[in-house]
Amino acid sequence: MIRLSRTRMVVGLAVCIVLCAVAILVAPFVGKPWIDPWRALGEDGVDARILALRLPRAVAAAIAGAGLATAGTTLQALVRNPLADPYTLGIAGGASLGAVLTIQVGLAVIAPLAAFIGAAAAAALVYRFARVGRSLPPATLLLAGVTVSLMCSAFIMVIQAFADWTESYKMARWFMGGLDATTFDKVLPSACAMPLGLGLMFAVARDLNALSANEDTAASVGVSVLRATSLAYG
Repeated sequence: MIRLSRTRMVVGLAVCIVLCAVAILVAPFVGKPWIDPWRALGEDGVDARILALRLPRAVAAAIAGAGLATAGTTLQALVRNPLADPYTLGIAGGASLGAVLTIQVGLAVIAPLAAFIGAAAAAALVYRFARVGRSLPPATLLLAGVTVSLMCSAFIMVIQAFADWTESYKMARWFMGGLDATTFDKVLPSACAMPLGLGLMFAVARDLNALSANEDTAASVGVSVLRATSLAYG
């Protein structure tokens, strides 16, 4: 069995960061139509305009992928189940409900903010339901997450039942997601928040590794179980 030392982790992260940066730089030039890097970077023509449209999308895709990967890994450690994800624990359902509510009342422009608030509210609700004393048992966390997810799905179905065709289309587009209208102005908030989340998760990574076995094992090696689970889930 290969032990994951600090050096191995740093080297692995460095390689992944380099590969991700290469992918971000190469992706805008690939597609239909293909664009010439020299013309795109050296003149203000069609290729340059296509590059200006594609580059923010590539950056947004990388940020979204990093966020989903971090959230999934953290939740899997908390629940000790490789199938755990933001959908299972109701976080995605809360985000969808927040966005759908704003679309229904004609405030689609603030749907991203409403989705963030809805996700935070769902996470807080699941945490409140799942906490038993000073611990956060994986079984109750999973059950609370599924319960909140089903509640959000029910509310969304009721809202969709009273929505007109235009609102229903906007809701469907939100559920599907997409990068077609992405600009650097829209990417900037996520680009600023992502390093904070990643840094926090790296800070408790060893605690989460211990928790992935069980709480007793983690406590036996000096992990503050309540602190680690609260930081990771929050």
